[in-house]
Amino acid sequence: MKPHTSFETGVLPFIIATLGEGAALFYWVQLFDDGRFLLATLVLWAGFLAERLAVLFWVNKNFGTTVGVASAAKPAWQRVLGILAITLSEILIWVAFFLIAERFGYVAGFVVLFVLELLEHSMELGLLKGQPMASFLLDRTALTITALEAAGGVAMLYLVKSGRVWEGGLVLLAALAVEHVVQGGKIKPEAAAVPAMPGATA
Repeated sequence: MKPHTSFETGVLPFIIATLGEGAALFYWVQLFDDGRFLLATLVLWAGFLAERLAVLFWVNKNFGTTVGVASAAKPAWQRVLGILAITLSEILIWVAFFLIAERFGYVAGFVVLFVLELLEHSMELGLLKGQPMASFLLDRTALTITALEAAGGVAMLYLVKSGRVWEGGLVLLAALAVEHVVQGGKIKPEAAAVPAMPGATA
């Protein structure tokens, strides 16, 4: 059985990534709306780190450890800082989305979330594929996964604000699940040729 088709190294990391990110955003938006900013931020850190580590595990197990922000060719401190920097950027993006949507409405919030996440996704795909970030700004997959995440985020915020809290969480979770599957499919074809480095860790 190929690594990316086994449950432990193919399916489970995507489940952890989706549930980690989805749960973090679901509880964060409620805590942030209640003015509990510190706890909301800690929840986002935990969820996004869980998602990031699960994805890196998947990449390393299936495509080797020579690509991305956690490449084994980099010193450990650079890998840790890279993961923390990406996590921080995700948090700032969602906070900006929330504040813009609150002040200017859901359409403005969607635009901000879409643009900022497109930059984030383009950077991540560029790192994984060893290509310039700019080459993914108009990439169909990058645009698709960004639209899914942005739409899911806006729908969640709207439903939570309307008192339909669990519906909002389920809609976001569905959007993130499809996003992660599509993104994983984008990575697979070329990254599969990258040789693994025995004994290396993310």
